[in-house]
Amino acid sequence: MGKKMYEKKIKRTMFDFLGMDIKINEDEVIVGNKKFDTKDIDKIKYVETQILAGGIINSGSYYEVFIGSSANNNTARIFFNTAFRKKWTEEYRNIIDVLWDNVTNRIVNNMIKDLNEGRTVRVGKFEVTRNGINVLMNKKYTLIPWLECLKEYKEGCIHIYSNSDLKVKGNIEIIKEWNSNAFASLLDWLWKEGRCFNLEKGEKI
Repeated sequence: MGKKMYEKKIKRTMFDFLGMDIKINEDEVIVGNKKFDTKDIDKIKYVETQILAGGIINSGSYYEVFIGSSANNNTARIFFNTAFRKKWTEEYRNIIDVLWDNVTNRIVNNMIKDLNEGRTVRVGKFEVTRNGINVLMNKKYTLIPWLECLKEYKEGCIHIYSNSDLKVKGNIEIIKEWNSNAFASLLDWLWKEGRCFNLEKGEKI
């Protein structure tokens, strides 16, 4: 079965009269006037931000998606403002789903491959190793062993803590770090069924 596809011209806000062409498939990704070979996309990040009217009332959500290719030093941005067009919430989810099938899943699998081959995976202040997660603190990495490692996702950030020393902790803001969403998926996968402990033993995961 082939990979999922998406193709549509969208108007992202009430003032976006011309709209933007978006096309995503296993061969190419087009965002407006920017075109990528899908296989060359090695960077992605996306996030939902709640819009508060007067800082109190929820008046919708703001969605952003960034993709990038190191091969040609090219990036593109997709955004939706559901305060104006609530239907774009579904469009955002469709785009993320198709990007997962064609891009994000590949990036996660490459991270797993790196770990299996003895390499580390670094995203922002975090570095996944066989023995745990290194957290950058005061310009130095501090290791949190898997048995002591806690993770949490909140307010658009990934938080990593040590359960034995509350001073050892760190966080990254998803929208500021490339591949942070893929990194979160990697962490979930490592936690599931104790795969992180299999990694620590030197087993393939």
